[in-house]
Amino acid sequence: MSAANAIVTLAVGAYHKRLWQTRCLPNWSRYAERHGYDLICIDQPLDVSERARKAVSGRVKDSISRIRKQHPVLGLHLTNSLRLGTFCCYQPAEQVRWDLDSGS
Repeated sequence: MSAANAIVTLAVGAYHKRLWQTRCLPNWSRYAERHGYDLICIDQPLDVSERARKAVSGRVKDSISRIRKQHPVLGLHLTNSLRLGTFCCYQPAEQVRWDLDSGS
Protein backbone atom coordinates (compact mmCIF):
# COMPACT_ATOMS: atom_id res chain seq x y z
CA MET A 1 0.00 0.00 0.00
CA SER A 2 1.32 3.37 -0.95
CA ALA A 3 -1.57 5.84 -1.12
CA ALA A 4 -2.70 8.03 1.77
CA ASN A 5 -6.32 7.08 1.00
CA ALA A 6 -7.95 3.78 0.27
CA ILE A 7 -11.21 2.24 -0.83
CA VAL A 8 -11.96 -0.57 1.62
CA THR A 9 -14.60 -3.24 1.28
CA LEU A 10 -15.56 -6.45 3.05
CA ALA A 11 -16.17 -9.66 1.14
CA VAL A 12 -16.32 -12.40 3.77
CA GLY A 13 -16.58 -15.96 2.57
CA ALA A 14 -15.59 -17.60 -0.69
CA TYR A 15 -18.92 -16.85 -2.41
CA HIS A 16 -18.86 -13.12 -1.67
CA LYS A 17 -15.17 -12.76 -2.39
CA ARG A 18 -15.67 -14.43 -5.78
CA LEU A 19 -18.60 -12.11 -6.56
CA TRP A 20 -16.53 -9.08 -5.59
CA GLN A 21 -13.59 -10.24 -7.69
CA THR A 22 -15.70 -10.85 -10.79
CA ARG A 23 -18.23 -8.01 -10.55
CA CYS A 24 -16.42 -5.19 -8.75
CA LEU A 25 -12.66 -5.59 -8.82
CA PRO A 26 -12.02 -4.58 -12.46
CA ASN A 27 -13.95 -1.28 -12.29
CA TRP A 28 -12.91 -0.48 -8.73
CA SER A 29 -9.26 -1.05 -9.62
CA ARG A 30 -9.45 1.38 -12.54
CA TYR A 31 -11.22 3.94 -10.37
CA ALA A 32 -8.71 3.58 -7.52
CA GLU A 33 -5.75 3.84 -9.88
CA ARG A 34 -7.18 6.91 -11.60
CA HIS A 35 -7.69 8.72 -8.29
CA GLY A 36 -4.56 7.48 -6.48
CA TYR A 37 -6.30 5.22 -3.96
CA ASP A 38 -5.24 1.85 -2.63
CA LEU A 39 -7.89 -0.86 -2.97
CA ILE A 40 -8.33 -3.20 -0.01
CA CYS A 41 -10.66 -6.18 0.26
CA ILE A 42 -10.98 -7.63 3.75
CA ASP A 43 -12.09 -11.25 3.57
CA GLN A 44 -12.20 -12.18 7.27
CA PRO A 45 -14.57 -10.79 9.93
CA LEU A 46 -12.94 -8.02 11.93
CA ASP A 47 -15.08 -8.56 15.02
CA VAL A 48 -17.76 -11.20 15.48
CA SER A 49 -19.28 -9.82 18.70
CA GLU A 50 -22.95 -8.85 19.01
CA ARG A 51 -21.90 -5.32 19.95
CA ALA A 52 -19.95 -4.96 16.70
CA ARG A 53 -22.84 -6.38 14.66
CA LYS A 54 -25.27 -3.86 16.15
CA ALA A 55 -22.83 -0.97 15.68
CA VAL A 56 -22.25 -1.82 12.01
CA SER A 57 -25.96 -2.29 11.33
CA GLY A 58 -26.73 1.04 12.97
CA ARG A 59 -24.06 2.90 10.99
CA VAL A 60 -25.22 1.36 7.71
CA LYS A 61 -28.84 2.31 8.42
CA ASP A 62 -27.79 5.86 9.37
CA SER A 63 -25.78 6.16 6.16
CA ILE A 64 -28.66 4.91 4.02
CA SER A 65 -30.95 7.43 5.71
CA ARG A 66 -28.57 10.26 4.77
CA ILE A 67 -28.21 8.91 1.22
CA ARG A 68 -32.00 8.71 0.87
CA LYS A 69 -32.29 12.45 1.62
CA GLN A 70 -29.98 13.28 -1.29
CA HIS A 71 -30.89 10.46 -3.67
CA PRO A 72 -34.20 8.74 -2.78
CA VAL A 73 -33.96 6.09 -5.51
CA LEU A 74 -30.48 5.00 -4.44
CA GLY A 75 -31.53 5.00 -0.79
CA LEU A 76 -34.46 2.71 -1.55
CA HIS A 77 -32.25 0.44 -3.65
CA LEU A 78 -29.74 0.11 -0.80
CA THR A 79 -32.49 -0.48 1.76
CA ASN A 80 -33.88 -3.31 -0.38
CA SER A 81 -30.50 -4.76 -1.36
CA LEU A 82 -28.47 -4.79 1.85
CA ARG A 83 -28.80 -7.71 4.25
CA LEU A 84 -27.59 -6.86 7.74
CA GLY A 85 -26.85 -9.35 10.49
CA THR A 86 -23.92 -11.53 11.47
CA PHE A 87 -22.62 -10.93 7.96
CA CYS A 88 -23.58 -7.95 5.82
CA CYS A 89 -24.28 -8.55 2.17
CA TYR A 90 -25.24 -6.44 -0.83
CA GLN A 91 -27.74 -8.63 -2.67
CA PRO A 92 -29.88 -6.74 -5.20
CA ALA A 93 -32.94 -8.47 -6.64
CA GLU A 94 -31.52 -7.92 -10.13
CA GLN A 95 -27.92 -7.60 -11.24
CA VAL A 96 -26.84 -3.97 -11.29
CA ARG A 97 -24.21 -2.50 -13.57
CA TRP A 98 -22.41 0.32 -11.78
CA ASP A 99 -20.75 2.83 -14.08
CA LEU A 100 -17.98 4.49 -12.08
CA ASP A 101 -16.39 6.02 -15.18
CA SER A 102 -19.18 8.44 -16.09
CA GLY A 103 -18.89 12.01 -14.94
CA SER A 104 -15.20 11.78 -14.05
